[in-house]
Amino acid sequence: MSDDFLKDIQQSFLVEACENLAQTESLFLSLEKPDVDHHETFVQLKRLAHNFKGSGKAVSFDELSRFSHSLENLLIALSSGAIKLTPAIVDLLLTCNDTLRTDLETLKANTEAKIDHQDMIDHLEDLVKTASDSNPEISSSENGEPTSPVPLFNKPFIKSKEVPVVPPPTVAADDHVRIPMKRIEELFNSFGEQVIYLSALEHYKNDMINNLDNIERTLFNLKKITYELQQSTLSLRMVGLKGLFAKLERAVRDVSRVTNKPVHFITTGLNQELDKTIVDQISDPLTHMVRNAVDHGIESQEERMQKSKPEVGSICIDAYRESGSFFIIIKDDGKGLDPAFIRRKAIEKGLITSEAVLSEKETFDLLFEPGFSTKEQVSEISGRGVGMNVVKEMIQNLGGQLDIKSEINQGTTFKIKLPLSLSLFNGLCFTVNGQRYIVPSSQVIEVVDCSQVEIRDINDAKMRLVQVRDSVHCLLDLRSVFRNHLNGEEASRRKMILITEVDGEKICFQIHQVSGIVRVVQKPIGNEVASCPGAVGVTILGDGSPTLVLDFRQLVAELRPTQRGLTA
Repeated sequence: MSDDFLKDIQQSFLVEACENLAQTESLFLSLEKPDVDHHETFVQLKRLAHNFKGSGKAVSFDELSRFSHSLENLLIALSSGAIKLTPAIVDLLLTCNDTLRTDLETLKANTEAKIDHQDMIDHLEDLVKTASDSNPEISSSENGEPTSPVPLFNKPFIKSKEVPVVPPPTVAADDHVRIPMKRIEELFNSFGEQVIYLSALEHYKNDMINNLDNIERTLFNLKKITYELQQSTLSLRMVGLKGLFAKLERAVRDVSRVTNKPVHFITTGLNQELDKTIVDQISDPLTHMVRNAVDHGIESQEERMQKSKPEVGSICIDAYRESGSFFIIIKDDGKGLDPAFIRRKAIEKGLITSEAVLSEKETFDLLFEPGFSTKEQVSEISGRGVGMNVVKEMIQNLGGQLDIKSEINQGTTFKIKLPLSLSLFNGLCFTVNGQRYIVPSSQVIEVVDCSQVEIRDINDAKMRLVQVRDSVHCLLDLRSVFRNHLNGEEASRRKMILITEVDGEKICFQIHQVSGIVRVVQKPIGNEVASCPGAVGVTILGDGSPTLVLDFRQLVAELRPTQRGLTA
């Protein structure tokens, strides 16, 4: 076997093995659920471990194969009932899974890296050897390979109180995505139709005058098939949320074990799909949030009994699409957020003055201030004042929003709004002083003519207000950001008001003209315009001109400093 061929099949093994480990972790977690068929679960686990062992041996990863062999024997012992399934055993299984995951990442970087887990192998075989006295059939694996006799360990490899209080190290995003053949076929079909229409145009150009109707019809079909081609291409980056939710379930279980707070983890929307880039980047923020929900939100069993609540808390996660956006809801039935307590902590930390008048939303937003924490004691899990500000920043960097609703003793709900994709979306094209800009249409609530609204200047506050029907909103001028001056032609054009929503508040921008909705393929911005306020990308319009893609949230931060803490 040549070295190049061996490296190719090794990399293929590592990619597939990473996907299998995500499945085994989910199966290990399901062993603690009473409504799951454990027999079928063990059948799947033994099959995965056996395949992992055989494939690892075939590509010369002998240490992985030995470790998997010992893990397979333990699974056989558990499935036969010779070893009792306990939370500590599940801890051990999850630790084995984490170890294999780390090994795979190490081997991805260097296939010749040395891996040695003799201590863990000895411990696994020790458990199996002890159990084999009462059930001899588990002394060898399913393929007849004998286990190695080892001396008994005086101490278990992992204790129930030694569960890692942090999830496994975040691995680099996988460069591979499994794509169903159906999507590949749809992509090829769309591409084939596009080629046919292009060929037709080539034919019609020889006699354009007599073929104007045919050209117009072909261009219409070409536009339609191009849109379908875009959708098919975008779908190649879409992945399901099953793997992400499995990671969150693991995080909830680990913190639940450490804090001794039993928690039900409930998910809906597993079949929903989201851009893989967004899934990879949202994973860590969501993990932090569910860990906080257990540590901060869910009460101890004693407290819940005193409040006549079920002894076991619950954390529910729902994912769904709505109005061109993707929503993830995280809800717990814990103690909820106390606005008065948050206010006191904020005053102690100097974030607001004692005279500050804040709404409930503004009070909850204090949770996202750097250094703010409601935890009285610092622990391995939380209380260091680091986290939620980073969570909100990461979500906003994805073009998303994070809102909080809470009720004392009823629980807290986090609502995350995300775009469906970071690279391909519908955008609203508008002009300011002759320069065109684009914003995602999902960020636009309404566009109204200036003749239909009333604008007032508030000199003392150095701000402008606009009344749209029965509501009054802050009006911001984009000219002060982009520093481009009016020319005579632009000044004579009709002005319009574009309305968006930032952090739950409606904000108005004065623009000059709306060009329409365009399909945007966003590209990263270059260093030349990286300092432009609010610019998050660039796209090329139909006439070939480059146009900046803006983010309203960043524009609001640039134009209007925060007014938090103003006295009444």
